[in-house]
Amino acid sequence: MNTTSTPTLGRNLRRVIVATVIGAVATIAAPSVASAVPSEPDESAECHPYGTGIDDCGFYPDPPDDGDSASNSNTSNPGCFGSQGYGLDIIKLTSDGIDFGDTNWVGVLGDPLGSGSVEWSVPNCDWYTAELVGTLHLDGVSGKFGRMHVSYWWNGELLETHHSSALHATDNGHEERSVVMSPFIGTNVDEVHVCTEISDDGDDFDQVDCKTRYLG
Repeated sequence: MNTTSTPTLGRNLRRVIVATVIGAVATIAAPSVASAVPSEPDESAECHPYGTGIDDCGFYPDPPDDGDSASNSNTSNPGCFGSQGYGLDIIKLTSDGIDFGDTNWVGVLGDPLGSGSVEWSVPNCDWYTAELVGTLHLDGVSGKFGRMHVSYWWNGELLETHHSSALHATDNGHEERSVVMSPFIGTNVDEVHVCTEISDDGDDFDQVDCKTRYLG
């Protein structure tokens, strides 16, 4: 004898229908939700700037091997924003009369207390480049001119050379000038040579001290 009442059958049927509808909605929504959540970087990947992209390490860009053009520009990759940083190298150049470092000058030592820096980045997701930041100092070199020299390299090839504006020592005291050098090279950079230069007339400069910094 069937003892199940009609109301009970109705309730069970509604439950089955509701469960079926919820399952179908979840199946449709799952891919959309998963695509909206950013993936975590693959920790097993070798996340080095060379030859890696968003699929490997969770960041842009993936520059070309020859350094001639950008493969991940801001227009071709709308998911790439701002500037990706790839490390900071400290740099300090000291010698008689001309120095490069931070702005803290120690008169008794005749040197800046701290260092300047070379910051590696990919501005606007274009090319690897280097920005030199620090302070140029002249001390006890009345009448002379000082400036910073930076040459930019890729795969061992010299690309361009740039100089800061010259600082003139009007007496034998201490003179200093803030230096920020980040020229647009138009190709990748993986090496910079940073030098202090000094001149008697502001036209012909001699290199005094140099150091090299590398990407990565």
